[in-house]
Amino acid sequence: AQIATVARLYRGRVLAHRGDADTTVALASEFMPIARQIEDLQVLAPALVVAVIGHAAAGDTGAAVALAEEFDVATADGPTEYRELYLPEVVRALLGLGEPDLAARIVVDRPVHVRRTRLAVASSHAMLAEARGEPATAAEGFRTAAEGWGGWGGRFEHAHALVGLARSLEALGRADEAAD
Repeated sequence: AQIATVARLYRGRVLAHRGDADTTVALASEFMPIARQIEDLQVLAPALVVAVIGHAAAGDTGAAVALAEEFDVATADGPTEYRELYLPEVVRALLGLGEPDLAARIVVDRPVHVRRTRLAVASSHAMLAEARGEPATAAEGFRTAAEGWGGWGGRFEHAHALVGLARSLEALGRADEAAD
């Protein structure tokens, strides 16, 4: 059951990012009960993330918020690779739903030592700065995140950081620089 659950949740993650919210939500209805029963953060944390982004993409704010709150509680005392590593996807989904306070509450300042996880935290802080209307802080954060993700090889988050940087530069009236 665990292998099938993990396969479903990562299929759902890919489909969610490809815009297939309905299939992601259907998959989440299958894998979430099992992920909760397993009670292992290496399964539960990504399952909750996929369920959050799927429900957010489907426009189901109530379900996405409830799942994000469950993610917050479930990962609060766990290892950073099961919380901080997934923050960009959760924060992006919550900000897209107009839930900046919950997004900010989930992004806590715990010691993070792994480069990839530090980059995830940096991306999340940049997104929150942008949401607070702080384009200079956001631009600096997105620039740092983009450079880091580019060097690390995380193309998905690298692309998001570059787009965030462009938005922030536009907000600062630096459209020429944003176009680069």
